[in-house]
Amino acid sequence: MGYSPAGDLVQAIGDAAGAKARELQSRREARDAEQLNEAVSKLREDNAANLAEKYALRAALAKLDPDHPLVVNAALRERIHQAGIRAIALTNDWEAAREAGETFRY
Repeated sequence: MGYSPAGDLVQAIGDAAGAKARELQSRREARDAEQLNEAVSKLREDNAANLAEKYALRAALAKLDPDHPLVVNAALRERIHQAGIRAIALTNDWEAAREAGETFRY
């Protein structure tokens, strides 16, 4: 098989198309990574806000009722924690996790 200008042209077009496809894939991956980082950042912020509120409420409860089970019973708090984890795992619904805490019997 000998030299073929058409073959060289096809190869050049294929190389350019491959480079463009790689560039587009890189852009998509960069956009996806940016969206994921934004989502993680939002979750971190929400978690920090919820944690701060939880401890503020716990401190207020401790002032009102220092012997309340939610203040003194770490095992109870862990069971509530686990109930919330199970609720979100089973339903993928934050309302279910909230209800797990609101309706927890102790």
